[in-house]
Amino acid sequence: MRRRTLAAVVAVVVIVVTGTVVSYALFVNDDETFVGTVVFQSNVAGVTATMVGPDEMVRTGVIGENGELTFTDLPEGDYWYICAKDGYSTTCGSGSISRGVTEGKTTFVINMGVYPAYLPLYISTNPGAVVITQGSSGTVTVTVASLLDIAGDGSMDCAQLPSGVTVAFSPAAITLAAGGDASSILVLTVGSTTPKGSYFVEVICSTEQNINIQLALLLQVS
Repeated sequence: MRRRTLAAVVAVVVIVVTGTVVSYALFVNDDETFVGTVVFQSNVAGVTATMVGPDEMVRTGVIGENGELTFTDLPEGDYWYICAKDGYSTTCGSGSISRGVTEGKTTFVINMGVYPAYLPLYISTNPGAVVITQGSSGTVTVTVASLLDIAGDGSMDCAQLPSGVTVAFSPAAITLAAGGDASSILVLTVGSTTPKGSYFVEVICSTEQNINIQLALLLQVS
């Protein structure tokens, strides 16, 4: 009788800001079809996790009251993700699912940190990740909120852009009222020669008070 060896998958979750986001390496099947599972764990409920994998699908879910969120039926390869919740610092990172010779589990623990009270502005994007094909464009809504009664104009920009990607904001500058918020539409245009893959793009708001605030946006070029 032909014996089959059980293959295991190790899901590595690497996140670079404070927060308890844990990933488990869970196993899976033994033959040609290979699927894996990623489990996010957090000491903070209500965190939205957005993940893009080698199949270029955007997977989004919210960590429940039990502190867990599970993604299943995942193909082998690299994964990039962002975890966000209002009032907390956004976390982002990358990891991978790969075949193994034994069953295993890998855990990374990072504590979700409350957004620092001394920071005068808060920036967010909707969605947190966008998939754009080569030669096409996509849009993201960027919202900046005044936390410490900062008022005035702010200019919008991006950094860490991959080769061949250009951006435009509408409007290019926002006007904040003290304690209020303002939004701008970010248009990302991906060139036909931009390498396929996942990228973290920095979205930046700079105010007339010389305050700069930035946030990572996950861009998948397909």
